[in-house]
Amino acid sequence: MSASPRTLGRYTLIEEIARGGMAQVFLACRDGASTPCVLKQLHVELEDNPTAGKRFQREANIASRLRHTNIASVISAGIEDGTFCIGMELIAGQTVEALMVELSKRGERIPTEMTVRILLEVLEGAAYAHALADEDGTPLNIVHRDLSPRNVMVAYDGAVKIIDFGVARGRIDAFQTAPGMMVGTLRYMSPEQAMAEGVDRRSDVYTLGVVLYEMLTGVPAITETKAVEVLNRVISDPLPPLSEHAPHLNPALGEVVAKATQKDPAARYETADAMRAALAQAFDGACETEAIGALARRLFPEHVVQTEAWFDEVRAASRLADALEHDTLTEATAPSLDHATHPMITPPPRIESVRPRATSVRPRATSAAPDRRSSTPRIADLGSDPPPRGTSKAPRRSSTPKIPDPASEPPSNVITVTDSPPPRGASRRVRPTSRSEAPGTTGARVTALEKQVQRWRTAVVFLLVALTAAVGALAWVIANG
Repeated sequence: MSASPRTLGRYTLIEEIARGGMAQVFLACRDGASTPCVLKQLHVELEDNPTAGKRFQREANIASRLRHTNIASVISAGIEDGTFCIGMELIAGQTVEALMVELSKRGERIPTEMTVRILLEVLEGAAYAHALADEDGTPLNIVHRDLSPRNVMVAYDGAVKIIDFGVARGRIDAFQTAPGMMVGTLRYMSPEQAMAEGVDRRSDVYTLGVVLYEMLTGVPAITETKAVEVLNRVISDPLPPLSEHAPHLNPALGEVVAKATQKDPAARYETADAMRAALAQAFDGACETEAIGALARRLFPEHVVQTEAWFDEVRAASRLADALEHDTLTEATAPSLDHATHPMITPPPRIESVRPRATSVRPRATSAAPDRRSSTPRIADLGSDPPPRGTSKAPRRSSTPKIPDPASEPPSNVITVTDSPPPRGASRRVRPTSRSEAPGTTGARVTALEKQVQRWRTAVVFLLVALTAAVGALAWVIANG
């Protein structure tokens, strides 16, 4: 667990869980959420790199269009504190690669009935992505280009999901991979992808044929380690027959693998749906997804405990925030003596008045924070609709002191909120509470109180995190003797 969680825009970063050449991946929590999520942040040093920035935006654009049970969903994408970020659902589980490696250490492989179920789920998600069209019905021609075992997740509840569309291609924008450039995992590439030629959905079919081969046999399809040797095998050499490593399997499964991994794209299954139908016909004993989740939990009990601690931490922090907000609003919404003509939220002991502007009180509002330092093109927030044409994006500046917004500021003892903005041309006035106290001094007291409340909230969250971690560790020690 990170010793000092920090915030990034609307997200609180709990722990870094991965780091790649393009981005960092954090376990995080979005403001107001009761469950953790994954936040992918483009490396700061790549923000001025046009290729990296466009590829990151493309990943956000493609992933945000995909709404399928077998594809990890995007929560939001945009700029947080000046950097490109993609917020995605947290899949509490393991990659297929992790399952294969752990079982290999034990001299085992993923059972056939589980392998077939996993591939059926992945093929269903891939078929959906391949067939996706835009609003006009024009196919987007999305190709994942890296459906390797590390980009397929198995959740502890059994769900199977495709992740990471970072190198995907599709008719989304004008960006194209540079000529002669390979992207993806070399030993899972189709021959045309390895030769940096044009690819279509049949390239993903080839990759999944290789994955199926490795899962059924428990051995790598290509054992060479040098890049040139791997490249030659991918381009020229067919995979060894499935019966060579798994003679006990139904020969029909070998036929599915052989057809999916043909070097000539025209000889493969035309679509992921066609491969899925052939696989289901070749083996009709696929298990339910719950059995796959049980296998993942058995292999990684420590991570199960850690994941539960993450969820407990975020829930505890969410309950604390809700309680503090409820207490503040309960105190703040006590009606004034003249509430009918002066609607406001005004906690005692001091009362600041505002000219009447509306007939009802709305305790919550939202505001958009401006970008701080990024000059790169902005990715629209996927979680909100654009403002109607003609509406203003920000209030005009006023020479009068700023009244804190209860939706963006921590609770304080001086909060005044009215229902709606003043009419065009109307002025806003705040009268000081006494002759000796100027309006500008109120903001200093509010800021100090906000910081104090924030420190107490942080302290309570850390205490809850420590207790949760200690209980999880004790449970694991007891369980393992």
